[in-house]
Amino acid sequence: MYLLSLSSITTRCTELTQLIRTLHLVELRAVYPIILQHVFGWGSSVGWRLSNVRRELSASETDEMMRFLRADGPLVELSYRLMGDPNLMYDFPIAALPVSFNQCFVPPCNQDEG
Repeated sequence: MYLLSLSSITTRCTELTQLIRTLHLVELRAVYPIILQHVFGWGSSVGWRLSNVRRELSASETDEMMRFLRADGPLVELSYRLMGDPNLMYDFPIAALPVSFNQCFVPPCNQDEG
C-alpha cells in the first residue's frame, strides 16, 4: 500500500481516512492488519514512530495524528465496524506486545514445577 509510505503523517492520515471511508467492508478486512502493522510497527516494520512525534516540532502533524487515532477517529471506527463480524479473526504475534504484558501470556521457560 503506497499510502503507508507517504512522507508526512498528515498525508498518511488524510489518505488513510479517505480509504477507510470509501472501501467496502470486505476490502477493509484485508487491509486492516496491514494498516495496523504500518502505523504501530511490529515484525519488520518500525511503524510511524509515533513516540517521536512532538507537538513542538509539528503541531499540524500531531493534531492530524491525534484525530486519526482518537477513540472516535477513523482507525478505531474501523475497528468497531470490523468487530461486528463474529467470524473475523486476525493473528497477532505475542512478541509484538510490550514485555510486561507479554509475560502475562508466556510462562517463564526455566520455572521449576515445584
